[in-house]
Amino acid sequence: RGVAYETKDKVDLAIEDCNRAIELDPDFADAYNNRGYAYYRQDEIARAIENYNQAIRLKQDKVLFYNNRSMALLRLQEWEKAKSVLTIAKNMGEDIVALFRDSYASVMDFEQKYDTKIPEAIAAMLSSR
Repeated sequence: RGVAYETKDKVDLAIEDCNRAIELDPDFADAYNNRGYAYYRQDEIARAIENYNQAIRLKQDKVLFYNNRSMALLRLQEWEKAKSVLTIAKNMGEDIVALFRDSYASVMDFEQKYDTKIPEAIAAMLSSR
C-alpha cells in the first residue's frame, strides 16, 4: 500500500505505511527501500541513504537497492561513492543505464534538474551500454 501511496504523490502516507511494515517485520528489506525512495522524493537524501543501506544489509543481492543508493549519492555529489555503488550494480549484471533512464531521460536531464555536473566517468557509465 505504501508504494501505491507513493505513486499517487501521497509520500507522507507512503512513509507511514513503510514504517508500519517495518514495525511488523524489521527484516523486510523492500520496506526500507520503499521508505528510502519516499524520503528521496521529499529531498531528504541522507534519510533515503540510511534506508537504502539498511535494505542492502538485509538483502545484499537486490540490485535495485544499490541503484537507488547510487542515485541518492549522486544527488549529494558524493561522486566516488556513487561510482563505487554503480560499479557494484553493474557487476551484479544489471543494466544500470536502463535503471537510470527509468527515472531520468538522460544525464543532462539529471544535471539540469539538480543543477549539478556529473563527472565524465560516471556520466559515461550512465549513458552507454
